Amino acid sequence: MKDSSRLRHSVMDRILAIAQLLRLSNVFTAMADVWMGYILVMYRLEPIEILLGLTLCSALLYTAGMVLNDVVDAEVDARERPERPIPSGKISRCWANILGWNLLIAGLLVSFVMSLLGNSAAPGIIAWGLCVLIVSYNAWFKNTWLGPFALAACRAGNVMLGMSPLIIQLDTFDFIFLDIPFAPALGIGCYVCGFSFFAREEHAPKQRSLLGVGLFFVVCGFVILATAPWWEFAASLLAVPAWQWFVLWGALGGLVLRKFVAALFQPTSRKVQQAVGYAILMLIPIDAAFCWGYADWEWAAMVLALLLPARVFSRWLRVT
Repeated sequence: MKDSSRLRHSVMDRILAIAQLLRLSNVFTAMADVWMGYILVMYRLEPIEILLGLTLCSALLYTAGMVLNDVVDAEVDARERPERPIPSGKISRCWANILGWNLLIAGLLVSFVMSLLGNSAAPGIIAWGLCVLIVSYNAWFKNTWLGPFALAACRAGNVMLGMSPLIIQLDTFDFIFLDIPFAPALGIGCYVCGFSFFAREEHAPKQRSLLGVGLFFVVCGFVILATAPWWEFAASLLAVPAWQWFVLWGALGGLVLRKFVAALFQPTSRKVQQAVGYAILMLIPIDAAFCWGYADWEWAAMVLALLLPARVFSRWLRVT
């Protein structure tokens, strides 16, 4: 009985370590980006097989980036976050490296299948670009000033992955860029760039100026998101009155910015981590807001429902 109990605990510890390595709580934010992008161009979550394929591709690429990030950060985590799966010895660095590359390749293969099924070259092209960004970030950009911008490009590319079925027709190679709303991807990228600057200071906040830069990009992101319909002369496509649209964005912006302002004026590790973790999970309501504004509240509710598993997992798994 003792051996059986010990084995069961060992298996559960291994599963929990893998979940921590993959940052499963954050995967739902990547899924929400894809669903939002898909709804903005298709106005529904159909055809379901294409949506599921793009969602799987996004999840594979996102988790690949998370795993490879921990592989690269193994020495730093050993000093600053020894409880992480690799420095704690729960998962070997070699095994994690193999897992990360396999996830990356799997995501790329799924995107090629979606290109064929959806008659669009864009899923494969965008996924390839995301792979390049993920590898480049972990290999070169991570510890440079380009790091937050690389992460922003990854997140914007993830939104574009959701829009990809309508970007390039595979049989004719017709580009339909004028019909694609790019502003949401730009706004989310800017928002992610902002909290990525904050994340650099989450362990030992010292540079308040860096936090200020992060806050600036977060504010810019919200301005772009709130005014996105007017950027692309798509205000007529809004399914809700403009005043309701702006009230919602004012509320979302207020919820997020209060965390960042508090961290800026009292830059402790705990407050910075709380701001970053909150901002990451708030990507789901942000995506849902676009679905509500452009399509229907039912689609928005489906996207917002992703917040439940994200919150549940975040209770046991660190978001940042």
